[in-house]
Amino acid sequence: MRWLLRAAAFVLVLGSVHPAQGDGADPVVAVVGREVGDLGPLLASLRLQPAVVAELSAIPEGAAAVLVLADGGAGPRALTEADGRRLEDLVAAGARVFLEYARLPEGSLGCTSAAEPRRPLYERLVVLTPLGALQPEDLLEEHDQACLPLVRLPPGAEVLLEYDRALGTYRRIPTPDPGLFSVTVDLGSEQVLAGASQRYGAGQPNYRPESVEVSFSRDGSTFRPAGRTDTVPMPETVRFELPREPARFVRFAARKFRRSPVTDFFFMGEVEVSDAAGHNLALNAPYTVASTRGQSPGYGDSGGELTDGRVEGLYTDGLSVGWGTAPVPADNRFPL
Repeated sequence: MRWLLRAAAFVLVLGSVHPAQGDGADPVVAVVGREVGDLGPLLASLRLQPAVVAELSAIPEGAAAVLVLADGGAGPRALTEADGRRLEDLVAAGARVFLEYARLPEGSLGCTSAAEPRRPLYERLVVLTPLGALQPEDLLEEHDQACLPLVRLPPGAEVLLEYDRALGTYRRIPTPDPGLFSVTVDLGSEQVLAGASQRYGAGQPNYRPESVEVSFSRDGSTFRPAGRTDTVPMPETVRFELPREPARFVRFAARKFRRSPVTDFFFMGEVEVSDAAGHNLALNAPYTVASTRGQSPGYGDSGGELTDGRVEGLYTDGLSVGWGTAPVPADNRFPL
């Protein structure tokens, strides 16, 4: 697996390096390490001849690509400030550089690495962007490796893979989000919409969401986002303007976690969807609520509280729907 990942990464680096045609000089691919090893067949398949050097200072001028291999020790290869300047000069001259497992001097190449390597045990590598035959959300097995996460990426950099405790066999299965609460209103037929709003908190500011998104759909399957807010403090009534387009379904998706003892509940209240004339199209409309959390006893939904036209007051009046909130999940992902 380690060879496969190295090969995939090196193909990305070497993909724009082509052998010379006719009397042109062959491009130089510098390999910084003791030997090419298992990368020999890959370089041969790309018809590239490597120049193996022990140190960055020995990289030939005009190198088209530079592969800095791990040095085989327990920790990352430590690069000096002179090494950092050399790599910056090579990149400025148009070379493509791959660092397998190395610590750059602070600020070199516009990035900053974490203080210590991370050893992602029991994680899988998740593809984030198309890589040849690999597609986003594809899973790659990886065991007992180490990485040096970047806490600041170089300008224009893109993360291609990440370590994650992912569910799934060959593709990542979306992990249930314990902080997501949604309501989807069915207007019964397509209407030209102008705005939408929902009330939150049931009279308690601490029970309002951290963020709210609104989206709309014609068929109930494909939803188009129409707005998002994470205003602090979140208002009691969150309002959005909607595109003047026909839609039958409107969805509010709110996020809330238990970040302190007083943010242990989340409540949602009355939903309104208006047309250009200001009529409430959602009045008494059917809806569905969704969350991985079970509704709290005494604050459950009977199927009409959120569109009955009655504005809730304090959570004890039975006109709102409430859940106990989940603690903030730990971030177990390791960017590659």
